[in-house]
Amino acid sequence: MIALLLACEELPSTDVMNDELALTALVTTDGSSTQIDAKVQRGQGLGWTPVHVAGEEALVATWDGDDHTLEAVELGLGDVGYTTTVSAASDGADLGVRFDRTADDTIEGTSVAVPPEFEITAPLPGAGVAADTALIVLWDGSWEEGTITLSFSGECIPGWEVTDADDVGELDIPAEALASEGAACGATLTLVRTAAGTLSEAWGAGGSISAQNGRAVTVAVGN
Repeated sequence: MIALLLACEELPSTDVMNDELALTALVTTDGSSTQIDAKVQRGQGLGWTPVHVAGEEALVATWDGDDHTLEAVELGLGDVGYTTTVSAASDGADLGVRFDRTADDTIEGTSVAVPPEFEITAPLPGAGVAADTALIVLWDGSWEEGTITLSFSGECIPGWEVTDADDVGELDIPAEALASEGAACGATLTLVRTAAGTLSEAWGAGGSISAQNGRAVTVAVGN
């Protein structure tokens, strides 16, 4: 109950110094656009409190030589996030997050390199997939600097997911994940590349910044 009350407290950023602040930022791209989502809080763990960027302070994404101010999104129970969307990121491009401040020094030096583009080459969209049979998933190119997550879900199958797998261009979905229980349905296969970025030490309470590049195809699972 105490932790919940703390999490509901509205705290303006102008009342908090850098050494108490933590940032969590996620950059996601699908090849057509890139979205940046961020949260600022005081502390971490059970006693964290959401921080509302206030006054003339601002969270800013730096991308392709331009600044993009992140806009507030209410998350409920007093929590708040910040988001903006920019043009599609190219392979290896650095995207930064800066906190322009009036109550303390501006926090710079936080960035992440966007994972390389890729396409799923098998199975193809709309392909028929046999139930109770292992499925080989292929994508073009491998990437040694990050990891990949594969998930497979549909109404007629148990579903399956593997996280932090080596990004080598191939993964196998086991046959038991395609046990369709006598029915047929569409199922979505999602691949997401993830890269960890560099967080400025000026965020005194820590945090993280990461980037994801994802692709998805829908197939038909049947007996």
